[in-house]
Amino acid sequence: LGLAADGAVILEADEKNNQEATDCWQERERQVLYALVNCCMSGGDYESAVRCLGMLFKIEKEERKASLYSGYGRVYLQLGNLSKAERYMKKARSLRSDNVKEDQVENMLDT
Repeated sequence: LGLAADGAVILEADEKNNQEATDCWQERERQVLYALVNCCMSGGDYESAVRCLGMLFKIEKEERKASLYSGYGRVYLQLGNLSKAERYMKKARSLRSDNVKEDQVENMLDT
């Protein structure tokens, strides 16, 4: 018993459908947490943004961790904690590739 990607109730499903539904709901959870981080930042509630980033960090895919470190850096920059901001920005840069154009742009933003 569970929910499909469209929210329909699944009474019986094969393993493939179960995994697809699970992946879909986990991605939605990550999207909601990203939205919460953005709302907290917009509202100046930086402590809540850090808490949401912490929840997101536990469930985010490894290939997206650089963006989370960058997010931490930006929050700490807003809080005025320059040493923590720099540490997180450096960690974000260390996880990115210098050969990928998107990563090069992100690295420029984090400097």
